[in-house]
Amino acid sequence: MTANNMVLASQLSNRIEAMENFLQQGDSDDESRTSIEEMVSISQRSLQLRYEHIVTIPRDLLTNSLPELYEGVFTSLDAIPDDFDCRNQFRFTKAELMEMFKGLKFPETMESAYGSTFRGDEVFLAGIFRLAHVNRYGDFSWVQFFGFSQSRASTAFGLFVDFMIKNWIYLIVDNMAFWAPRIPEFARLVAIKANSLSEQVNFDLDTFTIFGFIDNTTFPTCRPGGGPRVDGHRNDPLIQRAFYNGWKKHHGLKFQTVDLPNGMNFDIFGAVSLRHSDIYTWHASHISDKVMSLFALHQYPSYRIYGDSAYTILADDCIAFHVEANNSIDPGQGAKNKVMNSCRETIEWNYGDVKGLFKMVDFPKGLRLRQMPVGEMCLLAFLLRNFHICFNGCNTSKYFECSPPSFAEYIANGPRVANM
Repeated sequence: MTANNMVLASQLSNRIEAMENFLQQGDSDDESRTSIEEMVSISQRSLQLRYEHIVTIPRDLLTNSLPELYEGVFTSLDAIPDDFDCRNQFRFTKAELMEMFKGLKFPETMESAYGSTFRGDEVFLAGIFRLAHVNRYGDFSWVQFFGFSQSRASTAFGLFVDFMIKNWIYLIVDNMAFWAPRIPEFARLVAIKANSLSEQVNFDLDTFTIFGFIDNTTFPTCRPGGGPRVDGHRNDPLIQRAFYNGWKKHHGLKFQTVDLPNGMNFDIFGAVSLRHSDIYTWHASHISDKVMSLFALHQYPSYRIYGDSAYTILADDCIAFHVEANNSIDPGQGAKNKVMNSCRETIEWNYGDVKGLFKMVDFPKGLRLRQMPVGEMCLLAFLLRNFHICFNGCNTSKYFECSPPSFAEYIANGPRVANM
């Protein structure tokens, strides 16, 4: 039973009650009375057939105002029961949610452009809930947990996206300077792990330069521009082609990420159409120029990021990649390739964590380009996963034995607008 159907059932029940009250007044003639009685009978039958699974709800709860129909469990952060399985519903414990809400500086009240007013913690919880589960705004879970109608749930999520993108998205798209002091440590931990994977490899810890890993990940969506427009004409087929990847065989968006040994994002670029290649995102992101400028500012040697074989055509000192083994030149190159590829695979674990924790961004049929902020939703899934690592760590941080910062340390610079 969706929230919309509950509203329709409420309205139908109210009409039946109004007609019954009119009949009790006895002011109508016999012909009108018979007609009204027939309408009451038909309406009651319709209510039973179409909404029989909610007719057991007491009449005094069936009102036109959906928030009054069901107040919801999560009236505030404090109202969440201590024994509630918060991690399953929101991916964080109650204590973690309260620390996040306070640290992210959500206002006490938030108002939409159309005048709808929400509490800040209401918007905060609704935003995380939307990303954590495959759901529609009309699902009964929105009524059960928040007391939201379909339109109110959509408005609350829109306020969440706007606030987080405006104030905190810089943490993953414009925050390299935060990680700069730890780059030598990251390179050293990668070298230690690589040396432990094979007896044939012995990287020098003082000269090893790879501190992170680069790759692209995809977010399939439903087909954009399908079906006729409102005016009856077909959409331009180039709309679909603009987001289609013939190798992946689906439409969607992609993001380039540079990930660190603690599992967190050093930098993210996107969203771009899935039609583009990894080399396109490398050049469009100017990641090489950004990293080199950062190294020059801190007077670092030329540290590098490691990519897969897609990056072998690049002639760039900023990136390292699989080198074809040639025993006559370097007898140990094959072993080096193997251990570095094993280390690079951790970035795939990170992508799996994003889609595992925040399942809405891994549901193509629920991601509608040109109708939803799909790119922003994916970026927020990355950001929330970084928050999750601050509290809980991840497989990558354990693999390299590299501790992430605390949540307070990560957001210590406060909110600001990203330079995207």
